[in-house]
Amino acid sequence: MGMLTVVPFGSHIVAARAEGAEAEKLGEIFWLSQLASLEGPGAIRGGVPLIAPQFADLMDGPKHGWARTANWQLTPVDHGTLSIADYDDLLLEFFGVTTRTGVEVSLRAVNTGLAPRRVQVGLHPYFAVGDVEKLHVVGLEGADLYDRASNRRYTGANRTTFNGEFDRICRGTAKTVSIIDPVLGRRIDVTGQDNDAFVVWNPGRALAANISDIQPGGWRHFLCVEPARLGKDLDGVELGPGESAQVVMQVALSSL
Repeated sequence: MGMLTVVPFGSHIVAARAEGAEAEKLGEIFWLSQLASLEGPGAIRGGVPLIAPQFADLMDGPKHGWARTANWQLTPVDHGTLSIADYDDLLLEFFGVTTRTGVEVSLRAVNTGLAPRRVQVGLHPYFAVGDVEKLHVVGLEGADLYDRASNRRYTGANRTTFNGEFDRICRGTAKTVSIIDPVLGRRIDVTGQDNDAFVVWNPGRALAANISDIQPGGWRHFLCVEPARLGKDLDGVELGPGESAQVVMQVALSSL
């Protein structure tokens, strides 16, 4: 039986399993820090943070926006959760459900104000992995990768591996980006819809040592593959009154 646990703080998925016969074998989809607080005031480390109305520090507001630290109104639905949050002339709508092989999650932002505004929306899943240094990612081959740490651009390889901090905005990727995890013996296919980028992140050992809510060694056991709508110049998309922007993520697990 599928399982999706969402808490009101941030409308945050903190646990999820698929519905199919292999669900128990394939295990938990997302990593959650042992040091995470589920009631705030800071953002929850792990699971699936919701990112709006801006991604990271790409625009002028607070890092990653207010969605992940707002208190949402949750409504249970078959196999999942529907929720809303409304602040500063922006209505956010979240929908998450389990599927036979994983989960499907969407985040939509609606401009409820009278003036145009720019927004970014994204999903920031922390996928549970056996060891980030022993897996590889496919789907980034030929894509334009922007290394935020070094301010460098390059073209993605056929197999992306991880050794140290990795923080890349990836444009022109395949529709599906996949984590091939031999330690856990599973593949995670992350398919984006309405996104214009994937952001791939792991802090690596050195940076993780300075992040207070990642337990020692915890960095090894997650990889973030994040579908996002960032805008052509990474400055958001303009929404007129009543207009909306969304991003959808379909996650499917399978055995290797």
